[in-house]
Amino acid sequence: MMELKNINLSKRLKCIADFVDKGAVVADVGTDHGHIPIYLVLNGIVDYAIGMDINEGPLGKADENIRLYGVSEHIGLRLSDGLEKLEENEADTVIIAGMGGRLIANILENGKNVLTSVSNLILSPHTDIENVRHYLMEHEYKITKEKMLLDEGKYYTVIKAVHGTMNYDKEEFFLYGKILLENRDEVLKEYLNLKKIKYNNILKKLSGDSEMIRGRKKELNDEMKVLESALEYWEGSGAL
Repeated sequence: MMELKNINLSKRLKCIADFVDKGAVVADVGTDHGHIPIYLVLNGIVDYAIGMDINEGPLGKADENIRLYGVSEHIGLRLSDGLEKLEENEADTVIIAGMGGRLIANILENGKNVLTSVSNLILSPHTDIENVRHYLMEHEYKITKEKMLLDEGKYYTVIKAVHGTMNYDKEEFFLYGKILLENRDEVLKEYLNLKKIKYNNILKKLSGDSEMIRGRKKELNDEMKVLESALEYWEGSGAL
């Protein structure tokens, strides 16, 4: 393929792209403007990708971008609710990013039949990440790689999972990532310390002895215990 100008990805999208194996066939669910498939093709990481989105607007913009970068032969676009329009054996890698963890878990559940032929999942939930990790364990997936990053003031986690089994027996692992904790991820530690400060500040401001206040304090103290246990594990104290 002739040399083309490259496409600039955000730090978050670049991390997601870096999780893709060379030679993979990718289905990017919620592709938005098609930036990840375009980047993967331009950099010779994949030869073919499928961009999927539930909305026509983003797909139209993705089509414009694909034409602009001259990669129309290498990227197909589909209007699809999650994995609905993906057939078995069409892709070996599925990317789902840019949405909440509950929605990602729903997409995985609704597309579980086609996922039997998919080797790798690359997931980056914006919220409720514990829902995704719970879903993966309960449906016989194994998380093999995780990375946390700070991009434009927000923290994101990227997860790679394959078919297999894992045993997460602590809530810390679901909330903050067993691999991130075991690898002593520096961004995760920063995130945990900021979260601890936030919880302490909220607790200081809670005054009174109403049932609602007592309930909120208990909730925060319970969350703080999990957070502190995660920090101790990160430090290598063997608390878990």
